[in-house]
Amino acid sequence: MENDENGRFSQYVSLEKHIREGEWDAANQFIISNPRVVIAKISITGSTALHIAIFEGHMNIVEELVKIMSEENLKFKNRGGYTVLGYCAIAGNIQMAKCIIGKSRTLLSIGNGRDDLIPVVLALTYNPHGTEMARYLYSQTLEDLMPRNGFNGAMFITRAIYSKAIDMALDLLERHPELAIAPDCNGRSPVKVLAGMSFAYRSGNRLVYWKEWIYNTKEGKDNGCSSRKKLQKNKMGET
Repeated sequence: MENDENGRFSQYVSLEKHIREGEWDAANQFIISNPRVVIAKISITGSTALHIAIFEGHMNIVEELVKIMSEENLKFKNRGGYTVLGYCAIAGNIQMAKCIIGKSRTLLSIGNGRDDLIPVVLALTYNPHGTEMARYLYSQTLEDLMPRNGFNGAMFITRAIYSKAIDMALDLLERHPELAIAPDCNGRSPVKVLAGMSFAYRSGNRLVYWKEWIYNTKEGKDNGCSSRKKLQKNKMGET
């Protein structure tokens, strides 16, 4: 079985090499002779040429491949269940993400990996420096984070809390207060996550403004608008 699999990938060895080394002209000649190869899994990890180009950071090859691929082609996942936009979210390359989204916005809504996380959540989950990528994707993804669309909204908030991206967590909670007590894919709600976060407390265990906002929203005590102004004024001295 292993020999069969190795034999299947051997026909793509030269293409994979060209992609990894950033040799677009040589890779393009291979693709011209076999156009279907753009959707083939060409590596032992089950990645397409575009997945590999993203991983290696070759922006020029990403742009060229996106040009020749259809929107449907871009939905292909690798063996781990990740789309090319999912890969971008983890890699943190905003320019690549913009290139791909320009061709297919549908990818913003497609889940990735075993937990079926959409790209904006992936950016905060698997990239320790993914906040800026998350900010960009968040601006493109608001509808997919609504409570009716599953656990990704709650997951985004809990990951934003862990990443100390407080402004994004608060913004989504103001739009959808019910997410404060919604479970993420691990069964934890933002309220439960906050309860265990030591960085969120002042001396004497007094809650900071953004944490108070979530508590008050849960209890029906606050409409969120005034609290956000206080947060923006005070958060730098509170974390």
